[in-house]
Amino acid sequence: MVIEVEFDESKYVALLGALGEFDAEQRQEIHTLRSNFPELARWGDQAIEHAWGAYCDRVLMMGWSSDLSRTNDFLNFLAYEQSIGEWPWGSDPLGLDAITGKITK
Repeated sequence: MVIEVEFDESKYVALLGALGEFDAEQRQEIHTLRSNFPELARWGDQAIEHAWGAYCDRVLMMGWSSDLSRTNDFLNFLAYEQSIGEWPWGSDPLGLDAITGKITK
């Protein structure tokens, strides 16, 4: 099954509130994420940072992963949260693909 998703940043923007400025390392990480995930090219910096943090928390079960390489798990996580609801904390990350199918864009 293939799911085509137009990724929407509004869930992550709404949760942000007022955040401070990013330091140079954070800006570089956001740039890397935006480059590795062109599906999120229109997203703001804070939404990308918050979405990656949510993925790390809920799927990887860690505060932040510095492995910013492209993975469909991240896109599947975003698609799941956008279309189904909040990802169940601690669920098997390998189940992302089985639940949401392949993401294309």
